[in-house]
Amino acid sequence: MTDMEITETTETTETTEETGTVERLEADICHMIGEIIGSAPSQINRNSSWRQLGLDSVQCLEMVMEIEDFFQVVISDEEGESFATVADVVACVAEKKNIKNTVAATETIA
Repeated sequence: MTDMEITETTETTETTEETGTVERLEADICHMIGEIIGSAPSQINRNSSWRQLGLDSVQCLEMVMEIEDFFQVVISDEEGESFATVADVVACVAEKKNIKNTVAATETIA
């Protein structure tokens, strides 16, 4: 190769056929949790823990059942019991709905 510069760009893709983007998935889950605990979805974020949100075991079970119904997924008892934050739920549903993520990157090769 000579002094030619090659630039490669990859765009971020966070989509799925059924749920849209990861951000939309997270917003839907925050909305569901907000309805269960009687809080505004804007008060809930991906780092919110069940302890911070004040969810008890019955509310956690209700949340898992609503998420299963809404997203048409099956969440095992073990998976449901392992959820500690909103991010855990988002990651589980994203995996089950086959949401693909690619990181945006620009690389210059001289």
